[in-house]
Amino acid sequence: MRAVFAKLADPAHILPMPGTVGLFFPAGGRLVDADDAFWHALLGDGSLIAAEEVGTASPESPDHIV
Repeated sequence: MRAVFAKLADPAHILPMPGTVGLFFPAGGRLVDADDAFWHALLGDGSLIAAEEVGTASPESPDHIV
């Protein structure tokens, strides 16, 4: 597992969270497991970008790695 704080490359983009209904990736970012195939693909295609500093996560995003 490789924890990475990631943000949407385009903050206006709406990215559904995997395995959930009605939950979306927060524009402010969150921790993801960059070794997971889903997150790895999004980081690889540029949909998500790795952030160097962990900012304040939005209230709807839990502080755990998904």
